[in-house]
Amino acid sequence: MRNLVAFALVAALVAAFAQGSPARTDAKPRVWVADRSPITVAASGFASRERVALSVVASSGTRFQKTVRATRAGTVRAEWTGSVRIDACHVVIVTALGSSGLRATYKSPKGVDCNPVQPVNQ
Repeated sequence: MRNLVAFALVAALVAAFAQGSPARTDAKPRVWVADRSPITVAASGFASRERVALSVVASSGTRFQKTVRATRAGTVRAEWTGSVRIDACHVVIVTALGSSGLRATYKSPKGVDCNPVQPVNQ
């Protein structure tokens, strides 16, 4: 009887460790700008320990790229030296592409007030 209890305990521990964390969170992947200076990007919804390629492209032509590994919870965060301008006239596109093919994209909105001022003919 004692051996059976010990065996059951060992089997339960092995099953718990083998299961680990879920392969993928149920959430749809998301990516966002966490901070503008220094430029910091965060994402969620990726598989545990998945490699995720992050890219930031600003309308000014500034580019940032980095590949990071997701946490067990499927989140990532990356920071670059530098900053980007994000406002009504300066758009930024952020992409997170997981090694599994999952993709999340964020594009900052362009304001309607961002049209160049036209001279008035007199």
